[in-house]
Amino acid sequence: MDLLPPELISLVLNHLKIARDHEGRSFSLAPYATLGRHWQAIIERRTFAKIRIHTAKRLEEFQRIVTNPSRRSCVKRINLVVRLESYDVQARAQWETDEDRQQNNKIFTSTICTLFKILSSWPNDAASIELSIQAMCPSDFLDMKQRRKPAARSRLDDLLQKRYERSYLQFSRTTTDVQCPPVPIVNYLSIRGLRNKRLIEPASSVFIASKLPRLNRVELLMKDECKRDERLRQRLRNEVVVNYAPVTPSGEWLQERDPEDTDTDDNTDPEYYNAREEGYPESVRVPLEDRRCIHFRFNLIASHANRFYISAAWAALRMPKLRQMILQTDGISRYSLEYEVRAGTSRLTWRTLDSADCLIGGDPSTKQARAERLYQPDARVLEAWENVAPEHTGRGLETEFKEWWD
Repeated sequence: MDLLPPELISLVLNHLKIARDHEGRSFSLAPYATLGRHWQAIIERRTFAKIRIHTAKRLEEFQRIVTNPSRRSCVKRINLVVRLESYDVQARAQWETDEDRQQNNKIFTSTICTLFKILSSWPNDAASIELSIQAMCPSDFLDMKQRRKPAARSRLDDLLQKRYERSYLQFSRTTTDVQCPPVPIVNYLSIRGLRNKRLIEPASSVFIASKLPRLNRVELLMKDECKRDERLRQRLRNEVVVNYAPVTPSGEWLQERDPEDTDTDDNTDPEYYNAREEGYPESVRVPLEDRRCIHFRFNLIASHANRFYISAAWAALRMPKLRQMILQTDGISRYSLEYEVRAGTSRLTWRTLDSADCLIGGDPSTKQARAERLYQPDARVLEAWENVAPEHTGRGLETEFKEWWD
């Protein structure tokens, strides 16, 4: 079988990859590696290119696998899913305790440290790899389909995701470089600490990123909107500002209501919410700020936004290897500033999307008046970014203003 050319072996493996057995399961390519050295080399390049580590046992297997230099060179991406301790059915009706959080933080920190120790042993001139980090607890989603209806009838019997909505995984700041050494070979990092997975403290995400000195792309998906604990929300925001959240670090809104709107931010519909929430303690009711019927903040506050974008430009000046930066808001009105360096050219693209059209009707004069009130970056913002381009390309900046979907 080793007499077959590599192209033909790859073609055979492509067919095996999409084939299914009588139960609809895909075939494993691993058994075919015994057919010959060429088969083994090609299969290992495919098998080890993307590795998912989701248990402690899998992490041990990974450590053993990559002791082989040829297999190690096949690795292109690692998806690390930190698995937290499970809990029993009775615990579904109880909020996580400080003891639970401390244990989860310990697992989170030790798992990442173990992986970083393994990766730090690789040669510095090894091919760069991508790293993705998430965390989950198997008990969070066990029997979820069967749990939803009973939980909706009696929220106190099963808290579902509310059980851990105030729990943010923390990476220990006391870890030394010996315990968690820097990893030069990682050039892309993705940390997903949003819903459907366990929340990860924003400051911890940045601390982890600081252990990867050759990063040129970072994607940190974080949440700092704990609606039931104002002090926790402020701490999460004050410790780090990485996301383009619609508030300043001190908690001031970057967006304001359209001055033409008449409803106030406290407009509520007590009758509607009382009917749904009656009989429940405040801890499991819809958060107060989500009970507002009209809570849209359409317009960026120009003075705050200008300072934000100018600060981002100053930060970009200190990133000589920066290739892309995207600052984007979410909501009814969306604003996006994208700076990209490609093929020796620096380009700044500003996009806007006004979804309020569906709310203000089809009157052209109303839409025009509203469009004139939407924020656009002023000359100081553009000047700050024009100073960035020469540092990256030695040339001037190209600027574009687009609609969101252009």
